[in-house]
Amino acid sequence: MLMKVLRVFVCLAAIASFSISFAGCGSPVAGADKREGHESVSAPIGSDAQTEYMAYTETAALNDSYMTQLNNELSGVNVDADFVNRVTEDRQITAEEMNEAERRAINCLSKYGLVPNENFWFGKNTGFIVDENALSDSDTNKVDDECLYNTGYAALKSVYLNAVRNPNNIDLDPYRFQCYKDYKLIDQDYSYEQFKQELDNGKSPLSYIRSSSTPGYDDFMECVTDPLHHMKSK
Repeated sequence: MLMKVLRVFVCLAAIASFSISFAGCGSPVAGADKREGHESVSAPIGSDAQTEYMAYTETAALNDSYMTQLNNELSGVNVDADFVNRVTEDRQITAEEMNEAERRAINCLSKYGLVPNENFWFGKNTGFIVDENALSDSDTNKVDDECLYNTGYAALKSVYLNAVRNPNNIDLDPYRFQCYKDYKLIDQDYSYEQFKQELDNGKSPLSYIRSSSTPGYDDFMECVTDPLHHMKSK
C-alpha cells in the first residue's frame, strides 16, 4: 500500500537539534512539506500513526508562550480563527475541545471519501498519512489545507501537545538526555556536556536509531516528544 505523508503538525526540533537527524522535521517517515506518497485497517508500517480518534483525555493550560505559539499557528489566511479563539479564550484546551477539533477535521475529510484507519491516519505527533489511491495529488493538497489547517485542527493539536507535555515551556533538552539514559539508549557513563559536545561535532550516540523498526525506537520517540512523561493519552 503506497502512502503519501503530508505536512507535519508539530516540528519536533529536538530530533534534529538534540538527538539524531531524520529526514525533514519531526517525522521519520517524511520530511516537512514533502508530498510523497484502501484497503487496510492497519497503520502503515514505519509510521507513528494514530489508531484511535477523539480519544483525548487531558486539559492543556496555555501560558503566555503557548498563546504566542498559537497566534503564530493562526497566521494562515484561511484558518478558522473564530473557532480556535473560542476554544482558547479561557487559555486552555480541554480534552472535549480537542476531540471536537479532531472530529471537525475528520468530518471534513469524510466529504472526500476518507475514512480513519482505512485510507488515512493522523500521526501521533506529526503528519497526515493518506493512501495514494484515495486522492489525486492535487486533491490531496487541497484536502490537507482545507481539513487539517483551515479547520484549526492542526494549530490546536500543535499547541495542545506541547502544552500537555511541557506545561511550563521549559528547556527539555536535559530531560531528554536523562530519559535516554533511563531507557538505556545511550551509555550510562555519558555526561550531559559530553553528549552536547558530540552533537555540536555532528555526531550522536543515537545515530543507530533510524526507523520505527529499530529496537528502542518507541522509547526514543517518547524521550523526544514527552521526556517529562506527562502525556497519558495519544
